[in-house]
Amino acid sequence: MDLENIRKEFPVMEELIFFDHARVAPLPERVRKVVTGFVNDATHYGTAHYETWIGEIDKARKSFARLINAGTDEVAFIKNTSEGLSIVANGLDWKSGDNVVIPDIEFPANVYPWWNLKRLGVETRMVRAVEGRVLFDDLVR
Repeated sequence: MDLENIRKEFPVMEELIFFDHARVAPLPERVRKVVTGFVNDATHYGTAHYETWIGEIDKARKSFARLINAGTDEVAFIKNTSEGLSIVANGLDWKSGDNVVIPDIEFPANVYPWWNLKRLGVETRMVRAVEGRVLFDDLVR
């Protein structure tokens, strides 16, 4: 792993030390290039290359599936973590009396999908963080 090449991927490092990745993280240079290429293509050609765009999405899905040793049917692209948690929270077969355990320092939008399950009789249990960390034993308790 070449740390200098990794640093070059994140021009933000030339000006800042960036720790707040919970919201919108700085984009790597390679992402900027792909997004800029897409915007330029859509600007100049409209949807003429739509099939190519779909092919690129499929390639990305296959690459990521290979990286995490999963099937391509197990990889979905979503807007953000909050949307993913909403899909999971609403996609499970909950029963009254079930419970979900989450840290009390969770990002607010990531708490709402679990709180919304109260209508089904699901309890959301908040585990208190200790000095910014959630301890495994506290989760189990």
